[in-house]
Amino acid sequence: MARRQLSVLVLPAALFVVVVAGSFGLVAYSETLVDTAESRRESQAQQLSAARSRHANAGLEKEIITRFSGVYDALADIGFVGAEQRLDWVDS
Repeated sequence: MARRQLSVLVLPAALFVVVVAGSFGLVAYSETLVDTAESRRESQAQQLSAARSRHANAGLEKEIITRFSGVYDALADIGFVGAEQRLDWVDS
């Protein structure tokens, strides 16, 4: 009689083992997905930081260009900056 009662429990026990194994597998898979998402987020945060830095530098560069454009134009007018004049200098 005890053997018959145990044989009735074999199918539920096997299903239990399958469900527990599947649960562990799904938890491991979800941890992998979380790790992947975290690494992508960190990468994108670094890209955002770099873009913000470039944007800030662009504003600073524009300000410098605007501030010194008058001086540059004056130097260009006297021929100190601008097109290369090395051949003219050698000929002179």
